[in-house]
Amino acid sequence: HLDEQVRIGVLILVGGHALGASDLLARGDGEELLKFPPRSAALRHCVSYWRIIASIQHKKTDYFAQTKRTLWDVYCNTGTKGEYLLWKQLQKVPGYGKCLCNCYIPKPNGGMTEVDLLFVHESGIYVFESKNLGGWIFGNSHDRYWTQVLPNGRGRSKKNPFYNPIRQNQGHLKWLSNYLHISGFNFVPEGLFHSYIIFSDRCTFKKLTLNDCTDHVIHRRNVLAQLNIDLLQNNKLTPAQIDKLYACLSPLLDPDHVKEQIHLSAMQTEQETDTDIDLLCRTE
Repeated sequence: HLDEQVRIGVLILVGGHALGASDLLARGDGEELLKFPPRSAALRHCVSYWRIIASIQHKKTDYFAQTKRTLWDVYCNTGTKGEYLLWKQLQKVPGYGKCLCNCYIPKPNGGMTEVDLLFVHESGIYVFESKNLGGWIFGNSHDRYWTQVLPNGRGRSKKNPFYNPIRQNQGHLKWLSNYLHISGFNFVPEGLFHSYIIFSDRCTFKKLTLNDCTDHVIHRRNVLAQLNIDLLQNNKLTPAQIDKLYACLSPLLDPDHVKEQIHLSAMQTEQETDTDIDLLCRTE
């Protein structure tokens, strides 16, 4: 009777709507069920089953395969939760495409930059920067920093500056394009890359000035609507190209692997430099 008990429990929990565990999480509900047990013994029993089913379903997803983050990990971290909810939205996009979560792109200076989410689709390559912030958001596309304003009691407010996410994502696009070029991907049709800055639905854009900005700065609830506009463009990638790009980028999901590659590249550069100096000395 396990399935029946789970169904009844979930029906009770969501007010009579027959939703599965994964649907519950995708909608943003059920977060409290992961953290706080209900008082009723019967309901506690149902929630326990629900947690088991939700965990089993989650561990079958590509998100878990790439990040190894459990549902507990996801919902106990605000930033991670925003990325996960965005990933769930992208699973609804029609057409052929693949997601990469937390991709570490190497930089020529020996460092690396982390992209929250990459979506390689027939219509292009989408680079997402997730900002799961609440409160009021103030910013200008040309400013170095934006500001989050939160209530702080007794009519006061607290201001939290954060780096301009448009600049941040432009850096991601730059190093991603550079990495693909040195990896031998020279097919870059016009309009291939798309920059998306995704904010939580809990925040309010109080004053955003986006002059001469091609980046999309939107709430998470509007992601699919904006993507559907971009999907109207002619396809720029074939399924074979998408698979090839995914195979090239998937090793970048492991930061240790990226660090090792950077180290090996630095050693090779050093050896080449030593060889050039040796040849120069012999010539002289």
